[in-house]
Amino acid sequence: MKEHCRPANRCSVNPSGTSRRRPQCIVIAGPNGVGKSTYSRDSFKSGFLVLDPDRFGMTASLQEPVAGGRAVIARVRRALDLREEFVLETTLSGRFPIKTLRAARAAGYEIMLVYIGIDDPNECVRRVARRVREGGHHVPEADIRWRYVRSINALPAAVIYADRLMILSNATDAPYRQVVVVGEFPGHVSISPSVPRWAASAALAALRKAKS
Repeated sequence: MKEHCRPANRCSVNPSGTSRRRPQCIVIAGPNGVGKSTYSRDSFKSGFLVLDPDRFGMTASLQEPVAGGRAVIARVRRALDLREEFVLETTLSGRFPIKTLRAARAAGYEIMLVYIGIDDPNECVRRVARRVREGGHHVPEADIRWRYVRSINALPAAVIYADRLMILSNATDAPYRQVVVVGEFPGHVSISPSVPRWAASAALAALRKAKS
């Protein structure tokens, strides 16, 4: 299997201007509070357009999640039209992320999907509350809980569009542990002996895709 991870379980990517023949679309997905922004902040220091609805375009006149989400949708569409490389952070709980993956595939992008999950939505609620205490943005508890379920349910569908895949468990005692890795479809699927229940369906989807 080709190696696409740094020692700290970060995806290895090339910024625009390299010799890659296809532009890259990198999707960092997972429920609220699982560590998506920390992962992307540590992985993409420069050379990438990182689109996070919670942070992108947040100016003095644009300080609402809905407005941030709309700004990201518009910027993703522009990036696809211009064939720009970009990183999209998403909970994967709505229709737009799957539509983006489908459009990127049709436009000839190489798609890297990184999904970060944890076992318990209650832990997501606790982590978001801690983030708020530290000055971060708030997410209503009800939204955290329904997004957790929808996100995990949408993951197998997202796997279908990926050229490369990394599923990480970000449990407190074992941060960013690799549970499913595919260097490049079709190819070898590396699955941890202890796959979390929430990742089981996605692991099966990866195995089916690798055999197709």
